[in-house]
Amino acid sequence: MIATLLREEIKNITNIEYQTMSAKVIAVTGASGQLGKLIVKHLAAKASANFKTVALVRNPGKYTAPAGVEVRAFDYNNASTLADGIVGVSVLVLVSSSEIGQRYAQHKAVIDAAKAANVSTILYTSILRAPTSPIALKADHQATEEYLAASGIQSVFLRNGWYVENWSASVGGAIAGGGVLGATKDALVSPATRNDFAEAAANAAIRSANGESLKTAYELGGISFKLSEYAAEVSKHAGKTIPYVDLPEEKYKEALQSFGIPEVVAALLSNADVGASQGGLFVDTTDIADLLGRQPEDWREFVKNAVLDSTKN
Repeated sequence: MIATLLREEIKNITNIEYQTMSAKVIAVTGASGQLGKLIVKHLAAKASANFKTVALVRNPGKYTAPAGVEVRAFDYNNASTLADGIVGVSVLVLVSSSEIGQRYAQHKAVIDAAKAANVSTILYTSILRAPTSPIALKADHQATEEYLAASGIQSVFLRNGWYVENWSASVGGAIAGGGVLGATKDALVSPATRNDFAEAAANAAIRSANGESLKTAYELGGISFKLSEYAAEVSKHAGKTIPYVDLPEEKYKEALQSFGIPEVVAALLSNADVGASQGGLFVDTTDIADLLGRQPEDWREFVKNAVLDSTKN
């Protein structure tokens, strides 16, 4: 009992010491994941005397941090690591968990720990138009946004669209199979590269740490295109015609499963394509450019490189 009280008192004192430092502490959850790792990379590259970067990872022993970045243990499913991991943190970038079915509970645990630690601002990586999205994946994001808004912590929702990599990663299969498959009904989509979403998040965190005002929500996406245009770009660099083949949702799900994708993931991906056919992955704002301070990367250049890489293998 006494040991526990002493531990909490030491933690409170440490929190006060950190928060009275001139340099604010920016922490990134999921820092060993694909998006989190890039956010930390950009924060490290933009290092200044105004902020300190902390990478929060499940297994610090398996993580190599960029120079100047502190690493702390942080497991969404281990409450004690949550409390210790965010001691002294001013700005927390909450990268949404990848554990479907557990995400909302994990996010709640992080938000509760952040509130107890007096974290001033949380930037949460959400989904485009979370409150109204037609995509099933929005449920955890919407619930997290609502819980965060009710927490009393200053909140910024970084509502990310799809990654360009969600399509370009399978460009080799599209070339080999003779078609780009989907269920979007060739509606416009506005993906951005993972790198652009990461840099936008890093810039937003730095602005917050510097005391600059941010919007409550940013609807983030890159240059828009249709999958028929994407297929034409693949064809251009592959040297042969690769058409876009639009399928019914169930047929697209079956196709994804035939490629070895688990049924639950295939169902979510096919549902996302149907949501895209209803405008769920299209956005027409300058939000990502505003955060980046530049235009987002051109998907065509990214696809070109993906095709060239696939032909080398």
